[in-house]
Amino acid sequence: MGNLIDIARHGIPSKVRGEVWKYLLGISKPDKAEEAKRERQQTQDYNNIDKSCSTEIVKSIKNQITRTYSKYEFFQQPSVQNRIVEIISAYTNYAHDVEYNSSMISLIGPLVYSLKKDSEIFWCFEALMKKIEQHFSEDSLPDKMSRLMMYIRFVHSELANHFEEEELSLNDWSMSWLKYLFSRELPLECVLRLWDTYFSDGFDLHIYVCIAILVNCAEELQELEISELKGLLQHLPVMDMDLIISQAYNICEEIRAHNI
Repeated sequence: MGNLIDIARHGIPSKVRGEVWKYLLGISKPDKAEEAKRERQQTQDYNNIDKSCSTEIVKSIKNQITRTYSKYEFFQQPSVQNRIVEIISAYTNYAHDVEYNSSMISLIGPLVYSLKKDSEIFWCFEALMKKIEQHFSEDSLPDKMSRLMMYIRFVHSELANHFEEEELSLNDWSMSWLKYLFSRELPLECVLRLWDTYFSDGFDLHIYVCIAILVNCAEELQELEISELKGLLQHLPVMDMDLIISQAYNICEEIRAHNI
């Protein structure tokens, strides 16, 4: 398993990404003797979950899929949209204290794109949501936002000053960045590569990825006024994620070396 993690953090080929993600998220286990039994049980458990939801929620989910993935033909297929409706409905019925919200679409999208079976998507999504919840239980969102602003000022003070001059609030963009792992802002292909590393190493790197992305976009960002700033920060371009991730590790080391 250790070798798999070491390889996966550097990027997973698309053909096997779904299978590897299942191991990284704890849905599959290395013990092949137990795997078939475990998979049958997961399928049975998923099939037993209530998947009903209101007509209003179905419409809302499908509209959000169309908006979120307007550039991807895969997600415009009725069969794919119906699968997402069913899996989201199952999740909200399974996790009794959770209600549907639009962010679920961007978070489940990469899983639907990478995995074949609905039961596998469901249990991976449930594991992902638990990991996100745990991540924020260790360090609250307001605390993460404060750290992010401090790190921006340390790494690129000119960009921090520009944000202040344009009166760009952290609330305008950073909450989504931090909470949803760039599933809303980055193109899907970038999210897939980024999540290879996150599922291998955990989410602690995420705040440094935020900084690396800002540094890479800094020149363009400093030329924009507030409305354009918001637009770019909410709809990021395709990036070299291997480079971004490498820079994020370096930024992490630099910040820790200065005890910030």
